[in-house]
Amino acid sequence: MALGQQGEKAIPALASYLESSTNSDHRLAAIQALGAIATQSNAPALFTQFMKALDTEEPKIQTEAVKGLGNLGDRRAIHPLEKLNLKTWTNSSTSPDMMALRKMLSWSLWQLNPSAHTAE
Repeated sequence: MALGQQGEKAIPALASYLESSTNSDHRLAAIQALGAIATQSNAPALFTQFMKALDTEEPKIQTEAVKGLGNLGDRRAIHPLEKLNLKTWTNSSTSPDMMALRKMLSWSLWQLNPSAHTAE
């Protein structure tokens, strides 16, 4: 999505699109664009949008939100990500989308708290 290349000034438009669109592919493009912005910015609105996107039932969108939270590095995301991690591992689905979500949760949690994932 070209808006993602516009940086922080595109966040409100992308957030609005993410919240209002009923098309999964369009929502995915919006969250991916927000994720691209998150690699170069830690604007508070990004955290808010990624947290909201965790509540969707669409694993692809959740995966992008989890990735964005890991890139932001905001430790407030740890508890919600741990809750989602538990939910995904108690779900018996072996779909590629669910597997990708589990992998991204592990990566993001490690980004936010590396000491929690070391062997003692």
